Amino acid sequence: MDGDRAYRVQLNTLEQMGIFLPFLWVSAFYPIGWAWLAPLIGFIWLTGRIIYMRGYMADPNKRLIGAMTGGLTSIIMFIIGVTGVVQACLALRVM
Repeated sequence: MDGDRAYRVQLNTLEQMGIFLPFLWVSAFYPIGWAWLAPLIGFIWLTGRIIYMRGYMADPNKRLIGAMTGGLTSIIMFIIGVTGVVQACLALRVM
């Protein structure tokens, strides 16, 4: 049973990385003024994955806080990335 839960945690983390890492890369490449923001949110995402793992391994119903942390950080990174790309495009248009 624990092996199945560990495997599901691993697969879920891989699925979430496919969403989060591109947002992280774009946010780091096009910072919106605070270069430290993308790594900080990346650290929060990693902490959320650890909370998810610990909760899911104890009881699958206890994974909600970790899952919500991952979702919220992905949304925040998406907003930062889009804002950075738009600012970069506008800066090129002005020049």
